[in-house]
Amino acid sequence: MKFEFGRCLLNERLMESGKSAEWLAKDLLIKPERVYDFIEKTDCNMKCDTYWN
Repeated sequence: MKFEFGRCLLNERLMESGKSAEWLAKDLLIKPERVYDFIEKTDCNMKCDTYWN
């Protein structure tokens, strides 16, 4: 079984709304680096191959 993960949904929604990671961080009262880290970790074109026996 093969899973493909695309771009981070959060990043896509921010881009669609014209908002920035800084805006979100300010609204959530967190550091922008935390938002960027989350986007970076989830923004992968990772392919996982899982084989079931």
